[in-house]
Amino acid sequence: MRKLGAFVAMLGIVLVGGAPCTPPSSSLAGPLCPAPLRRLGGAREWQPDGWLKRLQEVAVAREHRPVRLALVSNADADWQATSDYGFREVLRDPVAQARVFAPGSMGYTFIPPRPKPVSVFVNRERIQPALLRLVAAHELGHVLLHARGYLQLVVMPGSRDEPLLADSFNAVQDVLLERELLAQHVDSQPLLAQQLVDVTRAVAPGGAASAVPDKGHLNTSHLATMVTPLLLGVKGMDAVKQALRDRLPRDVAALVARYSAILSRPINTSAEYQQVIYEACEANGVPRARVRFADD
Repeated sequence: MRKLGAFVAMLGIVLVGGAPCTPPSSSLAGPLCPAPLRRLGGAREWQPDGWLKRLQEVAVAREHRPVRLALVSNADADWQATSDYGFREVLRDPVAQARVFAPGSMGYTFIPPRPKPVSVFVNRERIQPALLRLVAAHELGHVLLHARGYLQLVVMPGSRDEPLLADSFNAVQDVLLERELLAQHVDSQPLLAQQLVDVTRAVAPGGAASAVPDKGHLNTSHLATMVTPLLLGVKGMDAVKQALRDRLPRDVAALVARYSAILSRPINTSAEYQQVIYEACEANGVPRARVRFADD
């Protein structure tokens, strides 16, 4: 998950190589500060309580392996600062390290092949304290989808397809994981609603280029991935949604419409999920032949 102004479209990307918001609703009430941490240096294990702990336990049970939460700060980009062996092994990989600490990144989920543990990283320096739990829940949503057999994609880091595959993957996953969280009685509407307001405001003064980086089709791809989960996931707020639609460039609106149509049908099996991913990638200009799913 990334902040607005640093491209928030790549929410919780889990590809393998791998704005201030309102406080959560009362149903998510709980301590806003993380539970005690085990380690003193670098990435540190977060052992949450309350509803977030229950969500983590569901992820562990479904994945049949540990699912660990880590709090990081910007200074932890040097993997040698991390004494926790598991997190250290993830961060010493340059691809994973770059994604955890990408500009503006708030959260990243690393899902290796079984039986290795899943590592969920949340950057506490880039998130208001009241949002830490919702950002972590979003990342755990990716884990719950993976446990259903909704696998990651394999890409070559630095390839021309990488950002487009990432965008298409996240456009699908970010819609599906909200449904998964809702089934676990996690209400992320406060986070989504504020993101909707923030994106609408960002697009207003300078157009699409003011909300996301890059030019041409990459700009279209990034903004469509940012907007689609908000237009489909936020309940109500019809006037704000329409204001955002009115401000979208034609090519972005067309891609959002294609994503929305693809995601409108039932998705209940891994085969249906893979078909949706294929179609989303094709809608974004990546041929099906260049889309490959990771081994479980």
